[in-house]
Amino acid sequence: MVDNNGVGSTRTEQQGAGSVFFPSLNSSYLRSLFGTIALGELLCGLLAWSLVASTPYWLFAAYKWVMFVTVFCWVMTLLLVAYQSLALPVHCLSVPWPLFVLCLDALSAVMYLTAFITDAASVRLASGVPSVYNRWAASTFFALLCTLLYAAGSYLGWLEWKSGGESGATGSSSGGGGGHVTTAHGLEGGVPGPYQQ
Repeated sequence: MVDNNGVGSTRTEQQGAGSVFFPSLNSSYLRSLFGTIALGELLCGLLAWSLVASTPYWLFAAYKWVMFVTVFCWVMTLLLVAYQSLALPVHCLSVPWPLFVLCLDALSAVMYLTAFITDAASVRLASGVPSVYNRWAASTFFALLCTLLYAAGSYLGWLEWKSGGESGATGSSSGGGGGHVTTAHGLEGGVPGPYQQ
């Protein structure tokens, strides 16, 4: 169920002793700055690892590291985007979400930086095979973009964490009246969410 502000809500129905949880789409997360950066990370990450995967990367130890980093970070980001898009953090308040996202983005930025450097230094190994060389060079570019996107995400995550989950610098007005502020992760200020403790 989506309310007038585009914030996904959840519905529970009582059935005997337990309750059933029905997640819904949190479209405001996908339109937020964090959501846009995460979608950029997914797109650039997918391009980075698919370009390397389409070559005989297993013959070179350096590219095994690049593949590990790109696939690991892509899967973790995909899971986080799916989790946030379904507004599931609202039901897991014991996890400090701003700190979790900050640590994940910072770790991914450092890992991608090492993958970028490894990728850039190893491109010359395929200088005799133009198709492999071009793919590895392109994957280097997308690894750099991912590094920058994860660094930007970790900076915004740090701002969110430092402000206690209600960062005015990263939030936006919900535009739906009532004076509520939507946090950077798309949860309304009046709704108990993962970034408000």
